[in-house]
Amino acid sequence: MNESSNKVNPGEITDKARRFKNLHAANDAFIMANAWSAGSAVILEEAGIEAIGTTSAGIAFSHALPDYK
Repeated sequence: MNESSNKVNPGEITDKARRFKNLHAANDAFIMANAWSAGSAVILEEAGIEAIGTTSAGIAFSHALPDYK
């Protein structure tokens, strides 16, 4: 996402998808950390984690919603 405009760049998404696919194709294992909030995702990214997952409950609860919404 472009920080200055908060608009999604399709080329950036394609590049991230390609990098994620390449992690799966490599012979080595990789760590996919699970972020509970946007802040924890930033911390994980700054720590060098290459693949970050999310939790539906963590995202929903951070917006004061139940998990199924």
